[in-house]
Amino acid sequence: MKLTSIYNFIKTQLETIEDFNLITWWNGQEADNIIHTVPAVYIEFPDTLTTVQKSNLRMQQTELTVRVMLVNKLLTNNAGEVDDNIIATHEEQAMQIFEACSKLKSLIRSFPSGVIFW
Repeated sequence: MKLTSIYNFIKTQLETIEDFNLITWWNGQEADNIIHTVPAVYIEFPDTLTTVQKSNLRMQQTELTVRVMLVNKLLTNNAGEVDDNIIATHEEQAMQIFEACSKLKSLIRSFPSGVIFW
């Protein structure tokens, strides 16, 4: 199953939120200490997918879980505290992602049996 079209669809929806400097595939960037501009949004798909061939419908069916991660950095002041405005900004960005993902989930559920044709 090709995930590029699904990735592009999700990315397009998230691009409506103008706060992010980067929206890209997740492939372990933070674990590999690769530094990107922040705030960044990573879209992660499972490494393997189990598909079931529907013989009478000439299609494949799979359950797909997608993770959307917001990565940012917090800077502390001299006292080691994080400014409340910075925390509020991070919470707002996280809520924007949550709302965008909720809309995507509703859109997918609007298809019969959650079927999407790509």
